[in-house]
Amino acid sequence: MICYACRRHVDKVNTPAIATRHLLCDTCVIKTAADYARDMAQLRYEKPRPLAKLYGTNGPTPDQEDEHEDQMRDWSRRYRLASKLCKAALAAQ
Repeated sequence: MICYACRRHVDKVNTPAIATRHLLCDTCVIKTAADYARDMAQLRYEKPRPLAKLYGTNGPTPDQEDEHEDQMRDWSRRYRLASKLCKAALAAQ
């Protein structure tokens, strides 16, 4: 099985009340809201640059545009998950 948050292969997956819709490993379950807030700050720092800043007025090639779209989709998925789990951890306190 794969942990939805950290994408690691694990033998056992926990699904506590704070994350009933996600398959989370032991490491991801024990995080606090502050840990998730720290993760969100790191993700904001690592966010891919916009296409206009990367390629200027010439614009990207179709391959570059597809690659950027994949990077943004992955970043958005990780940020939404961290945000959702942060809110759930705050509600559980």
